[in-house]
Amino acid sequence: MFRIDLIPEAPVLQSAALSGASFNFAWSTVMGQIYQLQCTTNLVQTNWNNVGIPVVATNSTQSVTDFINSGSQRFYRVLLLP
Repeated sequence: MFRIDLIPEAPVLQSAALSGASFNFAWSTVMGQIYQLQCTTNLVQTNWNNVGIPVVATNSTQSVTDFINSGSQRFYRVLLLP
């Protein structure tokens, strides 16, 4: 007997756009999987902050908006949660 576990594909950024004081993201998803957008202001540091709450994908693309301060610098990543 053997078991095959399918590993979901990693999220791929589809779009990122600044609109006023908000930054809108969209990435590819696998339906039913849980994703978390995170940000940091310094890539040297290891701490990342969650942007919003984890989202469960309901189709092949997920989008999230982050509200930002003028002049701030942020780096983003999307995590596929277990």
